[in-house]
Amino acid sequence: MAEFGKKLGKLSLAILENFVEGVLGEKFVAELYEPTGRALAIIGALEETEKLFVDKYNDKDLSKALFVDLKQSDRPTLGEAVGKYFDHPTDPSLRQSLQEILFDEFKNILSKERIDQAVDFYIKLLTKELMLKDDVFRDNIAALAIVDAQLLGQRQVELLEKIADNVVNQQVVAQQIFRSLHQLPPPPADFTGREQLITDLLKDFESHKGATISGLTGMGGIGKTALGLAVASQLKEKYPDAQIFLDLKGTSLTPLTATDVMRHVILSFEPSKGTIELNSDELIATYYSVLFEKKILLFFDNARSADQIAPLTPSDTCGILVTSRWTFSVPGLKISRLDVMNERESIDLLINLCPRIGSDAAELAHVCGYLPLALRISGSFLNINSNWTTESYLSKLLDNKERLTILQALSKEAELFNESDVSSTFDLSYKHLADDEKIKWRSLGVFRETFTVDAVAFVWNIDITLSQKMLGFFCRFGLLSYDPVKSRYCMHDLLSDYAIKQLVLNEETIPWCRHGTYFANLLCKLVEENKPYYSPDKYYDDWQNILSGQLWLANHLDTVSAVSANQYAVCIFEYLGVTELLPVLDRIRWLESGLLASRLLNDKKSEAHHLFQLGKEKFSSEDPEQSMHFDQAVTTLRAIGDIRLETALLEKIATYYLVYGDKTRVIDFYNQSLLAARKLKDRELEGMTLYRLGFACYFFEENQAAKHYWEESLQILSEIKSPFVETVIEGLADLGRAGEGESKR
Repeated sequence: MAEFGKKLGKLSLAILENFVEGVLGEKFVAELYEPTGRALAIIGALEETEKLFVDKYNDKDLSKALFVDLKQSDRPTLGEAVGKYFDHPTDPSLRQSLQEILFDEFKNILSKERIDQAVDFYIKLLTKELMLKDDVFRDNIAALAIVDAQLLGQRQVELLEKIADNVVNQQVVAQQIFRSLHQLPPPPADFTGREQLITDLLKDFESHKGATISGLTGMGGIGKTALGLAVASQLKEKYPDAQIFLDLKGTSLTPLTATDVMRHVILSFEPSKGTIELNSDELIATYYSVLFEKKILLFFDNARSADQIAPLTPSDTCGILVTSRWTFSVPGLKISRLDVMNERESIDLLINLCPRIGSDAAELAHVCGYLPLALRISGSFLNINSNWTTESYLSKLLDNKERLTILQALSKEAELFNESDVSSTFDLSYKHLADDEKIKWRSLGVFRETFTVDAVAFVWNIDITLSQKMLGFFCRFGLLSYDPVKSRYCMHDLLSDYAIKQLVLNEETIPWCRHGTYFANLLCKLVEENKPYYSPDKYYDDWQNILSGQLWLANHLDTVSAVSANQYAVCIFEYLGVTELLPVLDRIRWLESGLLASRLLNDKKSEAHHLFQLGKEKFSSEDPEQSMHFDQAVTTLRAIGDIRLETALLEKIATYYLVYGDKTRVIDFYNQSLLAARKLKDRELEGMTLYRLGFACYFFEENQAAKHYWEESLQILSEIKSPFVETVIEGLADLGRAGEGESKR
């Protein structure tokens, strides 16, 4: 065989090796025909097919690709597809396999249309040559009902009788062996949850008088196929004639066409029907004839586009259930968008998979983002690896940067061979984006909470209308979700992790910096709108983005990011005072990063502000560094010569020391404030500072000193006719009454 193989191109050799050695086997070959003669017939068919293709097909690039340039490593890829083809020539596996191999290898040279045409032509030639060269093989094909019975003549009847062990009724045997009318796989045995959606879908199928077309869309790993199978299993009685299931390969580079689907459906009912030679109109007519007045459920899984589904709309007695990552419009199609499981459903699924997870199920479900695929991987892994505790598993998943990598590794250990890991599932959607779309989508990973189109437009630095259009595209691709009530977009946690991992070297700097800048500007706007009061609800939806934006800027300070980092520290403490929203240690961290930013920008006013705020925060935490920060704030303002700001700051510091009863520091800072007021020659400010100094003395029960300062304050404020005169008079009256009480005692 090797000697004859020298005459063949690489494609012919791949088919020869897989067919003779891998599919038929030596024993089967020996029983039907002499091995040498059988091999010669097949080699002759392949050789003749190759010659005819080269001679008749005018696209020489394709000829060279098929028979000269095909990689040796592609041969094993054809194995399973070749086997299916020789068992059932109308099965699309060989065609799809050849299309994918050629597209992957020659996509920069050959268009998909050219590849599809060449592959179809080659397969037609190969089928005819095999039938002509080998009678036994031809009869075997006929017995399996893969080619038109009329082309094969009486030999088909003889072989069918032999295979059926001389059963007289040939038609009954053919139906028993070859018809494939109930193709639904069972739903997962541990399928859990989704009760309300299942109820709604079943009700929709029951209430429709005509054909029902329902679609399930959502991101990869959300459980569309499992849910569809759960629904379909309950629809069998409504559609007793047949339940057809077909993967439309929407996530592959070569999805099935509508004609591929029609052939599958036709052959499920009429396996002896020749469909290869039918033109498009004849195929459509046959498809509808087969379905006419039958109660059939068509489950089309993993659809890619409306072009696949629209021509397949059945008669009124049939129903279609479609799953897809992509949202598209087909007349009559009712779409249900599948979201993550709720907490209760997620917990039930985890405990069903691995009962020992127990009370840790809620936390594990949260870490998995309530995504069914991630839940299944986690529960299955823990179920078969008893040496892993749930706590140790959780500790691994808590690192967002490593979560996907860990799920990928543990998916293999969980032996979930029939399911992709989370990253690979996301890959199938991501790879369909154009390069520019990939860049924009992966930059959305910087949003760790819901976000608006305005925020995205700022991060992308493009027009809002264009941003909205692209965000809508990502939603249809199942890569984002949208809340129409709040007008906000959301990316699933695990998708965010995946998006961040796709960022190339240094690519994350710009989106993160613009993200932090946007929310710093938003914070400034919000505090200005709410001045002097604030409403946490005003920015509650953006709070997590505000936190993550500040954190990134604080860890990546330069002259660009410093401006926004400084804004965070100024706005959040100057106007809002969000002690309820931000713990004291976080407030200190914000201020310290703001302080570094202000010094980088040489912004002395902001620097003094941050030092004063740090002093306040450390006052509340009884940190001894508070006095140092207050002193540094005063020194910083004096360096720029803004005496009015200096006076205000000194009075604020004195007030804080008064609250904590530090007499020496209170008097000292009020005296410094008084000197500053006199430098300004602001008589009202001088008078009010004297009043505050007197109040401090009164507070510490130094009544004589208090009286002295208040009388001096009253004299100045009376001279300038200040409205604060009455305040000083009331203070002196209180002091007098206190003195009278002391005398009586």
